[in-house]
Amino acid sequence: MIIIEEVLRDLFAKLPVMTISATDYTVNYGFGSHKDLLRYMNSQRKEQGGVSYPLIWLQTPVERAVRRDGLVTITNLTLVLATLSNVNDSNGTRLERTFKPTLIPLYENVLDILKKSGYTWILENDANTVTNYYNYGVDENDSEADDIWDALKVELNITMSNGCSLLA
Repeated sequence: MIIIEEVLRDLFAKLPVMTISATDYTVNYGFGSHKDLLRYMNSQRKEQGGVSYPLIWLQTPVERAVRRDGLVTITNLTLVLATLSNVNDSNGTRLERTFKPTLIPLYENVLDILKKSGYTWILENDANTVTNYYNYGVDENDSEADDIWDALKVELNITMSNGCSLLA
């Protein structure tokens, strides 16, 4: 059986290092529900002093259709691409500081690696849904996590195989 969370982890580990304001950043990946995200952020804060950004978070649960030919089709795959933001910035400033240099290139890299992997295919390529979130507070009343994000929520449909990668 194809384990989607692991396939995406391995695939996103191959994303290029992002250079933002002359500093190199490796993309961080995780998955789970919103509560899992909050627990993850709190544990990262305790263990490492904070979450490493930019972050790709796969929202679960992930619904899949397992086909007879071994392929898996995932509808409404939801990825949140996030980076830290400054609560005092205007939305125009956020476009220049976080969306253009980080989130949009990360989105393009994610699409590119899904297309070129050799084992994932984006369905309805023109029908991806992308939502911008400005000054998105991850904090909820039951959590200590208080990072402020700018984020892109990406929803797409993909088919995945357990075949060999062309990126090896």
